[in-house]
Amino acid sequence: MNNKKIILSNFIILIFILIIFIRKDILFDNIYKTFIIFWKNSFPPLFISIIISNILIFYNFPYYLSLFIKNYSLRMFILSIAMGFPSNTILIKNDLIKKIINEKDASLLICFTTITSPLYIIFTFTKIIKNGFIFIFLYYSFYFIIFLICYRKISNPNLNKKYNKGSIKDFINNMIPNTMIMLLNILSIIMFFSIFTSLITSNSLLSGLLKGLIEFTSGINSLSLINYSSNKKGIIALIILLFNSLSIHLQLSYQLKDYNINYKYFYRSKLIGVIVPSIKRKD
Repeated sequence: MNNKKIILSNFIILIFILIIFIRKDILFDNIYKTFIIFWKNSFPPLFISIIISNILIFYNFPYYLSLFIKNYSLRMFILSIAMGFPSNTILIKNDLIKKIINEKDASLLICFTTITSPLYIIFTFTKIIKNGFIFIFLYYSFYFIIFLICYRKISNPNLNKKYNKGSIKDFINNMIPNTMIMLLNILSIIMFFSIFTSLITSNSLLSGLLKGLIEFTSGINSLSLINYSSNKKGIIALIILLFNSLSIHLQLSYQLKDYNINYKYFYRSKLIGVIVPSIKRKD
């Protein structure tokens, strides 16, 4: 099994190097555009979301929320809707560190908590699609259904004490650089996948879908530039955002790399997220 992984890794690296040499000019231009899109559209909501999640953890917000919402899975679902990715992953990782949950719980939690930032969702479905709030409702409805399927299988720990916290000075000194490192890692992963999206040069719904499944920022941006009906663009955008893209999957696995997470449940939920809107599109 290890030999197969090594062969696959070497093959991907070889393809990566060939793309760099063969499509150097297009590649550099695409990386530059990817950086600009990230800086304008993704960096502000991500930075705000990560900062807020760290502040909430520091001031024991999950503990205080548990006084009103007793079910742990429901609390995480609500927090994920409010803050979005990657803040939801930060919360899961924090609870793994504190041993509030185990790896099996985390494997199920990521199925319904890898929700995109609400600011980005609103921007996507209202900026490029008419009547976008219908697709916003469908997006959150899907995750609610996955939540209903999974939550009974997740333990319901009792947060009977507050998290320990240090001084506000140490918190700020650690939070800002750690946030920038996380954002730099996200940008690096996005730029890596932009190398593969640069191979897709046509302007169509299919190309937007393929780009989005690889790296969803590129896919959504591509959809905004093509002239198709709002419903068709909305369904493609819904598929992209429910799948999250390979880029988001890699970011998720990087954040939880220190834990033995079983991703089979996660990928099953993402497969459902691709299939259901696709069936509707055929109608």
